[in-house]
Amino acid sequence: STLPQQSMPKFIHIANGSFTMGADLSPRYINAGPSLKWRSIFIQDEFPARRVHITQDFEISKYEITNRQFEQFQPEHNRWRGRFNDISTKDDEAVVYVNWYDAVAYTNWLTTKDDNHEYRLPTEAEWEYVARGGSRTPFGDWQSGDIYSLDPFTPDQVKRMNYTIYEEGTLKYPFTYSNGCRSWVTFLPDDCAKVEDAYPEENMAHDADLSVGHHGPNEFGVFDMHGGAEEWTLDWYGPYAVTDTANPVGCKTGSFKVVRGGSHNNHVQQARCANRSGAAPEDKHFLLGFRIVRVPKGQKLPDTSVEQPTRPWAETTLD
Repeated sequence: STLPQQSMPKFIHIANGSFTMGADLSPRYINAGPSLKWRSIFIQDEFPARRVHITQDFEISKYEITNRQFEQFQPEHNRWRGRFNDISTKDDEAVVYVNWYDAVAYTNWLTTKDDNHEYRLPTEAEWEYVARGGSRTPFGDWQSGDIYSLDPFTPDQVKRMNYTIYEEGTLKYPFTYSNGCRSWVTFLPDDCAKVEDAYPEENMAHDADLSVGHHGPNEFGVFDMHGGAEEWTLDWYGPYAVTDTANPVGCKTGSFKVVRGGSHNNHVQQARCANRSGAAPEDKHFLLGFRIVRVPKGQKLPDTSVEQPTRPWAETTLD
């Protein structure tokens, strides 16, 4: 059987190629001093940056998978729409409240309906390759400079995505540039300029519009690679391996899957191309969604030989 046209994701062809994957910020941001206004960013897991080769063409969904598309596969997901703060209620908003297993099951279901292609989640490397679109700047837009002044979203996009709060005529952003700018954190910098205290209480989040297509297209013609929903990838979260440079697929095992792209209620720095986050594959919440990859039938990824390192605390035994 085939899907109704409006329920089938649209795909963008991505040619094979090479790119530098990983940190595009100086290590000095790890322990920021006065010149960086004391605002550190966790980028330790983005090193070492290395040249990565994607040797096979692939297609990636032009947009994040929507409620309408996912619910063709899992109609009962409808009860999760708007479950928290009315986030993601409409057919064409990015689906959230989908765990990693749900996302993989959706791709497997699509594969059964297509004689010519296979569907899967993108690898972490494929995801960053697409997000960068050939660039090495933090947001894939060739804009460099002070990371705290950079913003991947134009004022018009911010308004359309409902990432704004009008308060006494002032345009404010629900994205925060530093934990230190949140009211419940003891230390508050003096210069939280352009920073909205998006969560007056810890568990409050802003009702963003997750309608797909607001942000982009990027250089490859792909939308919403920054913000929107955090996106599941295939890979287990772990340190980068210096020698893992050809079609990397991450570690053999792990506890968390890599999620990419930041989301509608994250710090703007988490929307950077290089930013890595991890989530337990069982996690299902209002920040997490996904996009998918399509390849010709029979095109496979390599097996990984990368082992998770044993952490020092795991090597310690008690007598």
